[in-house]
Amino acid sequence: MDGEYYQQRGIDYKQEALFKSLMEHEKISESAENYVRALLKSRDIRDRNGHGIDSIDTSFTLPIYYEIKTGLNDVKIFDTQFHYQYGKANRYYVVMVKREDGLQNYRKTKTGKVLNVFSLDESLLFNFGDICILPLEIVKEHYIIQGAKNLANTDKEGIKKYKKFSDLVRAKRKEVRNYIERIVERQKNGKQIPHEERENVALSFNQAKQIIVGCGEHFNLLKRFNSFKEIYKNDFIIIPGPYRDYDKKTMSNIFLLDFDNLVIGEIARKLTQENFHGKNRIYELNEIKKQRLELYKELEEKKKEFGWGIEQEPNLEKRLISLSKWQGDMGPLFS
Repeated sequence: MDGEYYQQRGIDYKQEALFKSLMEHEKISESAENYVRALLKSRDIRDRNGHGIDSIDTSFTLPIYYEIKTGLNDVKIFDTQFHYQYGKANRYYVVMVKREDGLQNYRKTKTGKVLNVFSLDESLLFNFGDICILPLEIVKEHYIIQGAKNLANTDKEGIKKYKKFSDLVRAKRKEVRNYIERIVERQKNGKQIPHEERENVALSFNQAKQIIVGCGEHFNLLKRFNSFKEIYKNDFIIIPGPYRDYDKKTMSNIFLLDFDNLVIGEIARKLTQENFHGKNRIYELNEIKKQRLELYKELEEKKKEFGWGIEQEPNLEKRLISLSKWQGDMGPLFS
């Protein structure tokens, strides 16, 4: 009996620590991940340290994996993320979620690193708009070409050697490919890549949309290379997404690209198909956005009361945690 008691106390302390952490260190990236999981009804499969692919959808014959990223104008693609799909038949996608809130709230750590963190109630103001979903293979080709351009721009000797800048970029592509292969090989052998050793390139939302619809300056650059043309089939779908801003009722769009219509067609169907209550997932997520906004306004009013604290109202506390994870219900407090 005593063992059970102390075990339960340990669980309670862990839950208290978790809630404290959530209240003090809410991150936009985590909110975006929860947002996509709620929309696609996928789940988090990362380990305790947050390592691994961000989300999995097991409703397909072979599970679908998603790497989720958010930003105001672009997202960062890291070389270490190409290890996930190495030698596997599963399909891997990069999900880009555009931020629309413009909130700025920075905190410095002891090491001097700047983090973008918010309190849990402030995180209710996080707003996300357009979503781009692309196969990881296509994103890898963008990484190689963009990385080659970056290297070429700083290679003064190479610029003298090659008559055309495009020829120098082609030479640098091989250099970037070899680098990625070395990184993947290290990961295959179980070696962790320190954060300071990870290289990244930017992929803007404008570039992603050009790739998806198959036109524009960036797309025209990519299609010059045979490796890109070999895997690019241009099967894409665009569907209306949730509101960018619930107050303004401004609609977002969801852009989907793949090698065929099998997965993206099913994703589009799941998002737009109505349930028994005549509601689809887009509608349901708009309802959650509405609840988040209403709760934020309610909390702002409560704060005006002298001596008020959210711990005085357990149901409100549960509601806050639930909605911070983009869940529309008030399930178990620490589910």
